[in-house]
Amino acid sequence: MEIWDFTRKGKFVVQETLEIDSNWAASPESTVRVNITCPKCSTLYRLQHKSGCGLDLQIQAVLNLGQCAYSDCNIPISEDIADCPSCGLECRDMAHVILQSNG
Repeated sequence: MEIWDFTRKGKFVVQETLEIDSNWAASPESTVRVNITCPKCSTLYRLQHKSGCGLDLQIQAVLNLGQCAYSDCNIPISEDIADCPSCGLECRDMAHVILQSNG
């Protein structure tokens, strides 16, 4: 496990956007897109519940609740879901995040 050093590594930048389309009324949660940029290696990756519903997950639900916010999904979320897939830098707390959202 890596100890977080804000002065050297900064914070993860999380961008949550809404992509509205004609299917929005049927499945509003499928319109959320969540991208994270790692402060250590600059890797950009999506925050998706790949082992569960496959949808993008809002960072607050993952880090604060530790579970999928979508009512039809009962698959647990692993604690490392928001960690960088490239360098492994841990994103486990909202204090590690700068959140940018358009909706």
